[in-house]
Order: sequence, then C-alpha cells, then structure tokens
Amino acid sequence: MKKFPLVVIVTGGLILVGFALFAYGSQLITENVSINEGSLSPGETIEIQMTLDPKSNEKGRYVVKIADFDEDIVTITVLDPFEISIVSESVNQESFEEGFKIASSGTYSLLVENPGDKDLFIVGAIGYLPSDAVLAVSRLGLIITVVGLGGIVIGGIYLVRTRRKQ
Repeated sequence: MKKFPLVVIVTGGLILVGFALFAYGSQLITENVSINEGSLSPGETIEIQMTLDPKSNEKGRYVVKIADFDEDIVTITVLDPFEISIVSESVNQESFEEGFKIASSGTYSLLVENPGDKDLFIVGAIGYLPSDAVLAVSRLGLIITVVGLGGIVIGGIYLVRTRRKQ
C-alpha cells in the first residue's frame, strides 16, 4: 500500500513526459508544412504554397483529404518554383498522400481542383517530408504515454489486491 503513491507519481510522470514528447514531435512535423482548408465549389481550385529548399530536405510531401467523401474525384497538381507541373493526379479516394522531389529552391504550389458537380470540403497540405528523427520523437512520446497508462492499470490492480487482503 505504501508503494502505491510512488507508482502514481512515476506513471503520472511518464504520461506527462510522453505527452510532451508527442506534442513536440507533432509541432516539429507541422512547422514545415503549409495547410489550407475550405469549401471547393465545382470548377474551383484551391492553391496552397510553401517555400521549399533542397538544402533543408530533398523530399517533399503533399496530402489532400476530402471530407464527407462520396466517390468524388479531384485533380491534384504540384508545381515547382518555375510553375512546371511535377505531379498531376486524379484522385477518387477520401485521403491521398504522395511524395515528390524538391529539385530547386523556391515556392512550390499544390493545386486542388474540383471538376465535379457538387461542393466538397477539402483539406490540403504541402511541405517537407518529416525526417526519421522527428518521427522517432513523436513515436517515442506515444510509447512512453502507453507505458505510463499501463503502469496506472497495473498500479490499480495492485491497489485492489492489497485492499482485499486487508
């Protein structure tokens, strides 16, 4: 019974550290990404721009998510700083993510067009592909949080068993 407060303190500390690492990792992932969301009427296009430099990272990533997906088709185009199309896709799924090579420094654009006949709510993002170290920080935070939550469960079981014995 005397060990229970120590278990609560340690597991609570693990959960706090895990949340902090997870939040920090998420911030690192999203700070190098430009995001835009909005309603996209038929025939309209949303443009999302981000200045990218191959010296920072040679791999770029774009993501498009369609809310309330119902077999809609959108056209995705990624333009390099010289406004040359480096990616052109017709997408008919709720969420789509793909990478591209950052060849030169400048502003890259993600264009999402609605060629359909009804309004769509689109979330689009373009930026650097997160490095393995950044992803590791986020994953480590998640693992530490799960271990802390597991410790609370084990501590609770220990508390119930010791109270039954008394």
